[in-house]
Amino acid sequence: TSRAAGWNSIISLLGNLDHLRNHPRTADNLEVIRRWEEVRLMDFLSEQQKLNLQDPDQEHILLINETGNFELVPYQQLLNVAGEDPDIRAFLFTRNERVWVVYWHCRGEAAITLPVGPDKIQLFEELGRELPLEDTEDGTVVPVDDRRYLAFDLSREEVVRLLREAVVQY
Repeated sequence: TSRAAGWNSIISLLGNLDHLRNHPRTADNLEVIRRWEEVRLMDFLSEQQKLNLQDPDQEHILLINETGNFELVPYQQLLNVAGEDPDIRAFLFTRNERVWVVYWHCRGEAAITLPVGPDKIQLFEELGRELPLEDTEDGTVVPVDDRRYLAFDLSREEVVRLLREAVVQY
């Protein structure tokens, strides 16, 4: 949908309604589509942003920030998260001089323990809507299901290391 917005093009969704109703991430996926379609219809994107979205080597996320406005940010997928768990997706971006990760579980739910204390992390359901963290002797436990955001007071390299060393719990 980001590429389509870069070309000011609509998208179409083709699928089995029963599969869509039963898939745990359908609501998240439809919200992403809604955001991109809304910015396309309101002509929110500058010509430079549209050109950036056309770059096949750079992905972007369309955030709704703390004031309710759209914010376009480049991001990159992190591979080998939580022992290479195939169902966890995580993407890294920088925003307001902090390292952020947007993440979710593709098929259901789990939790991951990050080997770091909760003083270095904030968990958000949406930007500006912080959720509590679970602190254990092994680190900080965060839920992995719907799309959520982690903000870190750490370097990009350290965040990548933490996510790779995270331990998943089903």
